[in-house]
Amino acid sequence: MMLHLDGVSKRYRRPDGPRIALDDVSLSLDRGQLLGVFGPSGAGKTTLVRVASGLRSPDSGAVVYNGERLDRMPARELARFRRREIACVWAAQAWQERLSVLDHVALPLLVDGCSRRSAERRVREALLACAAERCAAMEKKEEKRRNEKKRKKKSER
Repeated sequence: MMLHLDGVSKRYRRPDGPRIALDDVSLSLDRGQLLGVFGPSGAGKTTLVRVASGLRSPDSGAVVYNGERLDRMPARELARFRRREIACVWAAQAWQERLSVLDHVALPLLVDGCSRRSAERRVREALLACAAERCAAMEKKEEKRRNEKKRKKKSER
């Protein structure tokens, strides 16, 4: 099992009382598997991803990646793990709109000191491995649409 969550719970303190974000969540993912997480606002989707990626520690339970418990990793090792093993792209910020899918996925590798050429090669392999090449194709269509929109705005001026 590549990623395993076992009985993971996470609560947050709120002025109106504790908020349960995750309650005894267990799941396992093998290499190449994809997982979609859907639910209403406040259901714990972001908390689940943050805990599974090592950005947050669970209050109880275990998060295990390739046999190692994330909550027991020293801070430096956990930071290196997040740069090299897991990448999360959060809801779009203004600066993110200028980045391609490839750039988003390559960013942690570049921060980790990987050459641009090597990072792009590894990213392409990873995207192909998880069948995300469709994301890149959709991105090209979206980029074309944005460029056409910009040209239209310029011509209206």
